[in-house]
Amino acid sequence: MARKEKQKDEDDLIRLPPMPKPEGETEKAKMSSSFERGRHAEETAKKWLQEKFDTSFSERKLQVGLKLDGKPAMHNFDLVSEDSQTVAEVKSHRLTRSGNSPSGKISNAYEACSMLEKVSAKKKLLVLTDPSFYGIFRRCSEGKISREIEIVLLVDGAEDKGNGVTGKKPPELARNKYQKLEEYLRNSSEQIENLTYEDIERIIGTKLPLSAYRHRAWWSNTGHPHAKTWSNVHWKVSSVDIGKSVTFTRKNEKM
Repeated sequence: MARKEKQKDEDDLIRLPPMPKPEGETEKAKMSSSFERGRHAEETAKKWLQEKFDTSFSERKLQVGLKLDGKPAMHNFDLVSEDSQTVAEVKSHRLTRSGNSPSGKISNAYEACSMLEKVSAKKKLLVLTDPSFYGIFRRCSEGKISREIEIVLLVDGAEDKGNGVTGKKPPELARNKYQKLEEYLRNSSEQIENLTYEDIERIIGTKLPLSAYRHRAWWSNTGHPHAKTWSNVHWKVSSVDIGKSVTFTRKNEKM
């Protein structure tokens, strides 16, 4: 008899419905998901901007006005170029499944535009990553924000200009600026080429970006589209005297 009652108790336990997650845990999961989505959007936008403008971008505070005491009012922008002339705010907002009007998200995008309007920069961008939200915000903001602000839709790491074609930018486009350097190295009969910055700029016919003068990482053999300029023709950067000269070595050369 006791064995039957024990079995009945176990069956009852098995039939119990799963305990619902506390509301607080659900909200935390949503916040975590939103945070991760936002961080991924910023990293994707950063990579796209760096390839597009050929310079490094980082989060930075810039002046957007003056306080009552005369001190500068600062705003922390998502992505700012080295020379502070290109500024971007990134929003990963997307529509909810319920289909409710995303008024809070639209207000947040307007706030980003307000800060962009106040900052002193040549290029101002609002980068959005969800096509549906992008469409809604473009419609409701028409004529209401400064024409200085360019609203960009970034999908899968590439700009969607409304023609339905997205995808990764062909690497050749990013390397075109340095095509002549690639040709120079391909045609070289030397095993080592020690070129000054002036030599390189004379070869490519334009100035190198500021990041090439300031950051050794710009000359890394991997991680940047322009690195394929030399790696595609079997050369590598073996040393850099930052701001002065670069030593290229054939990949088969023993160091």
